[in-house]
Amino acid sequence: MVDAFQLRDVRRERVSQLLRARNGRFRAFPMSLQQRGIWFIQQLLPHTTAYLVPLTLPLPQRYDPADVRRAFSAVVAHHPSLRTTFGFDGLTFEPVQRIHTTMAVPVPHSDLSALPPGEADAAAAELGHRHATTPVDLERGPLIRVRLLDLPAGRQRLLITVHHLIADGWSLHLLIRDLRAALDAARCGRPPALPAAPCAYHDWAAWQRGRPDQDWQPHLAFYRDLLRGVPPTLTLPTDRPRPAEPTQAGGRHVWTVPPRTLSALHERARRGGTTLYCLLLAALAVVLSRHSGQDRVVIGTPMANRTHPDLQDVIGYFVTVGVVPITVTAPGAALLGQVHRLMVDVLSHQEMPFSMLVEDLAPRRSLGAHPIFQVMLALQNTPDAWETEQLQQPTVEAKFDLTFNAVEAPDGLRIDCVYATEIFDPATVVRLCDEFTRELT
Repeated sequence: MVDAFQLRDVRRERVSQLLRARNGRFRAFPMSLQQRGIWFIQQLLPHTTAYLVPLTLPLPQRYDPADVRRAFSAVVAHHPSLRTTFGFDGLTFEPVQRIHTTMAVPVPHSDLSALPPGEADAAAAELGHRHATTPVDLERGPLIRVRLLDLPAGRQRLLITVHHLIADGWSLHLLIRDLRAALDAARCGRPPALPAAPCAYHDWAAWQRGRPDQDWQPHLAFYRDLLRGVPPTLTLPTDRPRPAEPTQAGGRHVWTVPPRTLSALHERARRGGTTLYCLLLAALAVVLSRHSGQDRVVIGTPMANRTHPDLQDVIGYFVTVGVVPITVTAPGAALLGQVHRLMVDVLSHQEMPFSMLVEDLAPRRSLGAHPIFQVMLALQNTPDAWETEQLQQPTVEAKFDLTFNAVEAPDGLRIDCVYATEIFDPATVVRLCDEFTRELT
């Protein structure tokens, strides 16, 4: 016998499908679990810019502004995620992503080429700050912004700001790749030949949301066992008590590990049968253990979650966060071996969203602390990660107590540490980062 509530839900979904089919402007699809996590945070903190990703793309030659607009329009038309907005379904009252048939994304042009170089750089920095810190309207869109800057000495830059709801780090590589191809095509007066992806992000999100609960049980069981007995928070000494309601106010410390040291690290990793990331992870764990007095420290690690080949050319927010609890008791090679084995295991469970883990474990919350881990370590390894310039913003938002972002570049390993200024002073973070570097070398 069919339950009346089930029948009502089936009818409501059928009506919703019919209305979507009649709507020529957009189609609504379920959000992925990763998107839902960010979307709910944005509802609680509507003015936060913590999920905006700003970057600057230096252009190799001067382009006509009209060609830049044509190129960017072609890329937006090619990738459905760039034409996506978010809101509530009018019938189901569920949060959904709306894929628009078309979306106009303006590309304003600021000509600073006549200014003295110092003034032009200052004006560009101010424009970049506003570009990166102005919230986007998730319901109206677009969730990507672009501005073309003309600078002295024939230089050009594109300011690009993307919301994480529609793109992860891998997606930025795809965006830059396709934008370069579209710029060259526009200059030659021809349409760009962009790689076609076998599926779209919203297809993958619908598949993910339709998976039965039992699909997630092996992943949850793995983490229940892995995190058994791990302290709920990392007790690093702070300069001030942790506030009950953090504002996400952040600071930044950036430094570079020189090329010779980076080459030595790669050689150490090769000899140890591991990776540069595992070396960084082990060294950071030692420093955190030393300062916290805990022999087990938990570090968050972002994972691409693109294990299927059909997802390689899809722009979207696939990334998940893995949790790596490291026991810092064994020295040198033994510790590195432990970290390597942990990462292999954690990567095998990367398809599970972090929000599902938090819901399952229901950890005891500390005052204003991020659940399960408070320190994140990321290594950007997309082919053109170093070719973009991260604008140094006067203000920055800190999602965690400490976030270390490393990028391999021609001048070495650039490490950007974003920290919570409500609990750490700059001098404290500089000392900790210096110790991290010494531990690596």
